[in-house]
Amino acid sequence: MNRLPLRWLIPVLYGAILLAALGGGGALLYAQQQQFLYDDTAARLRDQARPIIDRRLAVDGPSGPRGSQPPGGRDLPRQREALVSLADDLAARDIGAAIYAPDATLIATSTRGLALPVPGAGTLASAIRGLEGPFISRDATGGRMWVLMPVRGAPTEPVVAIAQLGTDLAPIDNALRTLAITLLLGVSGVLIVVTALGVSATRRALRPLERVIAASRHIAAGDLSQRVGSAGPAEIAELGGAFDRMVAQLDTSFAAQKRFVADAAHELRTPLTVLSGSIDLLRMGVADGDEAAADRLLGNLDVEVARLTRLTNDLLTLGALDARPTLALKPVELSALLRDVAERYEPALADHVFTINIAAGLRARVDEDRLRQVVVNLLDNARKHTPAGKGIALRAAAEGDQVRVEVSDEGAGISPEALPRVFDRCHRADDARARAQGGSGLGLAIARAIAEAHHGTLTAASVLGAGSAFVLRLPRE
Repeated sequence: MNRLPLRWLIPVLYGAILLAALGGGGALLYAQQQQFLYDDTAARLRDQARPIIDRRLAVDGPSGPRGSQPPGGRDLPRQREALVSLADDLAARDIGAAIYAPDATLIATSTRGLALPVPGAGTLASAIRGLEGPFISRDATGGRMWVLMPVRGAPTEPVVAIAQLGTDLAPIDNALRTLAITLLLGVSGVLIVVTALGVSATRRALRPLERVIAASRHIAAGDLSQRVGSAGPAEIAELGGAFDRMVAQLDTSFAAQKRFVADAAHELRTPLTVLSGSIDLLRMGVADGDEAAADRLLGNLDVEVARLTRLTNDLLTLGALDARPTLALKPVELSALLRDVAERYEPALADHVFTINIAAGLRARVDEDRLRQVVVNLLDNARKHTPAGKGIALRAAAEGDQVRVEVSDEGAGISPEALPRVFDRCHRADDARARAQGGSGLGLAIARAIAEAHHGTLTAASVLGAGSAFVLRLPRE
């Protein structure tokens, strides 16, 4: 089944359900019609036999001519003669008859009509108690349906004999066979028509999926401009919309990845160029005998190696965060952690007005090392973009079911055009100054990735010329 195309699989499944429903309904109809025919035939046999039995017993019955003989003095020979005559009276061209004594002894069989099977003693005893049939028997000569009728001289008198009447089942079998063929042809016709219409309707309904498949092939070949739209039934339209959003995200991610690779290559090229030039100067002997020149070249080498080391570490950190690592989350006294980070970083902000305002009792489930990295990156970013003597503030407070941590500064701010890209990798609002200060352009990208790994958010707001504020929100413990 799984190998069938969807346009065939759906109609086949619905066809199977329809077959089960129609088949079950047809079988029930067949069984009901069969029982109806059996019961109707049995009733017809009884209705035809009852007047004959009553008339025969009234004239020559066990109680004498027209019932004149008293019940205690029955004429047994005359009774037997009446029962023998009754068998022939009950028989017809298509009806057989037999008379049995209550002890299951055969009294008489009809000289015309059908030959009937001999019922067992238990069946005859059951007939006396009211179980009259119909009974079905089949043999090499065909099928017979027969009933049993207790024979009494009067309703209050005991059973004196049991009449067996039967008829051929061929007419009933023919009617049932015609019904079965009609049902079979009808069900088959309905299934064929429904399946054909179902395949056509399913193919039209699934046509948007063919567009998804075609678009997927183009995307696999590298064309991320493909879109399928939201046409078709609700579920397929939803799939098309989700597919388009996924492709758009892939397109954005690939574009960002290409920019990141280009920016990272550019970041690596500058220190590598400086390193290569300094090494060439040393090889050329420019600093031979000039200790100051040698120290200057070695200092350049040391600075660029440190820059490469920072850039490499930042790239490794981003790679690890992209792989969605499992953080060592645990309940942490966030107020104490933030104060500790502020105290450790305060010497680096000696030239600025550093304000700390951290509410007590803040708790959250965090990875301590990663959260320290976020706060340090935000403070370091504020330090780089805030002139000496200006203010930098670290604030933290509860905000609903979250903890709000804010790092703000009184620096130059970020332009409205650059603000949406402030968290992009290798992005710098002031490229020349940031590179001169040793920045890689990855600190804010790392901070946001860590925040999102904590199921939190990191946002930025800025007014050009007035400063910036970065707000970290984390779920409270």
